[in-house]
Parts: sequence; structure tokens; C-alpha cells
Amino acid sequence: MASVTKVVTALTAATLIADGSLDLEDRAADLLDPALVPDARITVRHLLTHTAGLPPTMPLWRIAGTREQRLAEIGRAELAAAPGTAHAYSCIGFILLGEILARLGGTDLPALADERVLGPAGADRATWWPDAQARARAAATEFQEDPPRGLVRGAVHDETAWALGGVGNAGLFATLDDARAIARVLAGTAPGPRLPEDLRREIGRDQLTLPATTGAPWRQGLGVRIGQELPDGSLAPGVLGHPGFTGTALWADPATGAVAALLTNRVHPRRERFEVLGARREMARLAFAPASASASASAGPRA
Repeated sequence: MASVTKVVTALTAATLIADGSLDLEDRAADLLDPALVPDARITVRHLLTHTAGLPPTMPLWRIAGTREQRLAEIGRAELAAAPGTAHAYSCIGFILLGEILARLGGTDLPALADERVLGPAGADRATWWPDAQARARAAATEFQEDPPRGLVRGAVHDETAWALGGVGNAGLFATLDDARAIARVLAGTAPGPRLPEDLRREIGRDQLTLPATTGAPWRQGLGVRIGQELPDGSLAPGVLGHPGFTGTALWADPATGAVAALLTNRVHPRRERFEVLGARREMARLAFAPASASASASAGPRA
């Protein structure tokens, strides 16, 4: 699912916020070994909103050593901007966030997410660790030379997530039914987890203040994007979701209960060969443009 994993990580964080174990203004350096955090000003909110100033990614797979030694390299990262001053999409930020959640939850992130989000939502086959049967059914992604993995299948495509294992930025495997179950958590129609209404509103609230901007029509919520472009360049407003680099995406409209997921394979066998922006926009038109045009007459949620 590539970066759609970030939605599950963000929802796992939301469950800890809901039970009082975590606060958006908590400092990452107070929740982790401070040596892992390159700036003491970075907060949980910064990590969830890509405003920590951290780099988008780091070639941690090139560092020989243990998982802990690779993570320690993040603590030496140079910030592109002071925390809270600019929006810059960062997988590194979600890796740190996942480590925070694991420490607070007393278990690894995949187990914590399964317990708090995936299981309650009914995403029964979603996992960071697919078994042999699931790996055999997984779509092959990219032929990778750096690192020299060959054709990647049944293992996370993202190189940094692969080098670390069980992290918050990428690594989730899911079926279409699983993806829609996760989207229903964003829509507020899933059987669980149940989040307080004020926290739901905060997840879908634009978190950026000027001059910070995404540089795109969509805005930034807590771990989700707000608004999805349609083929004509307009925006389906209020739609929450996230795309993944491999060609995945999921969306939810809390106002109508409509959810959608698009699972394509953009990186097979090479990432330079395909793009799926047009398909995402058309999918959003099919799922959300009719709903937004007739929201007042909507008879109920659609899937």
C-alpha cells in the first residue's frame, strides 16, 4: 500500500491521543531517545502534518549495521526548515512517529496498529508482515538495483522501510476490502475504532497556517490530505485520503460516508514508465463529484 500506510499510522496515533497516552504538542525528543530526533522543537503535530522540516527520505539501506544504527542516522539529519514553518512531505517524519507509537504502546507498530485500528475496522487481511500465501498473491512491484533486490514481490517496495522493517511511512499490505475498511474509519462509518468527534474534526482540519502551503490544491490534515483533484482541475472538498507511490490510494468523505480505493501497479517493472494521476482524478469524480453535487439529497453512505 506504500504511503497509504501513513493513514493507518495516523489513525493509530489518534487512538493514543483519544485515550490520553499522547498529545499533539508532545515533543518527539521527550518520547524517544533524544539522539534520534534532530531538533528538540519537533512535536507530534509536526510529524503528522509534514511540518517538522525533516528530509523526504534518507538512504538508510546503505548504512551497514542494526536497525537501531540506521534509525540513529535520522538524529543527524539536517532540517530544511525550522519545525512548524513549512510543509515538506517527509517519510522520515512518519518513521519517527511510528517509533513513538511503538514505544508508547509497548509493542511494535504493526502489532499496535492491528490491535487498535485494523482489527476493529475489519481490515482482517491487512498486515505489515504477509505470510507465504499472501506473498504469493501480492503484486510484483519494481525491479530494484539499489539496493540490489531484483524483482520485489511480497516485501515492502520502499527501500528505507525495507531496510528498517515495521515502520510508519510504508510497508502495509492490504486487499481492496481492507483498503475500503480503513477508509471507513476516516468516514466515521467503520465498526471501530471509535474516535471522539472533536478529534475527528481535528484530523480533517487544515493544519497549515500561512505562509506554509502544500504547493498543491489539497491541504494537510493530521496524516491525511484534505480535498482530491477532479479531472477538470476542481477539487472534491472535504474528502480525506492519501495516495501511495506504488499506485495505491484511498479516500473518504465524512459528510456523506462515501469511500473509495484505487489499487494500481504504477512501479512495475520500473517507476519511470507509468503515472496514475489521471486515474486517481477520474476515480475521485466517479466516487465523490456526484455525492458533492447532491449531498443535500443523499440517501446515505455509498461504497
